[in-house]
Amino acid sequence: MISINAALRKQLATLSFSPMDWENRSIDQPQPDAPYYRAFFLPSEPVQMEITGTAKLRYNGIFQVSIYYPKNLGDGLAQTDADTILAAFTKGSTVTWTDPDTHVTTSVRILRSWRSAGSETPEFYHVPVSIRWRCDL
Repeated sequence: MISINAALRKQLATLSFSPMDWENRSIDQPQPDAPYYRAFFLPSEPVQMEITGTAKLRYNGIFQVSIYYPKNLGDGLAQTDADTILAAFTKGSTVTWTDPDTHVTTSVRILRSWRSAGSETPEFYHVPVSIRWRCDL
């Protein structure tokens, strides 16, 4: 599953959003006057695709990208960033990653992506973007 996460992260990294708070690699401290982003890999339970013991497993899950903009700036900038993410993860597209050691390529199919309602924290306006994915390994 590391390769699935790597493929999704690679695609997100092409957008050059900064600073990006990857799981277990937190940015030092979000600046109250600047946007920041967080990414979460949320896999579900894999499903065996055939009865045989050597069958592939189908992995599904959500890749969650949270956009944080300083409060009281309106929602326009966060909406634009959400649209940019949605355009990079369109329904039916495939993102890939090739392991540099084994040279095996993992292809992850994007099933759907959407933006949820924004909400406010004491310092930021938060917009979540969800990307539903599937991968057979």
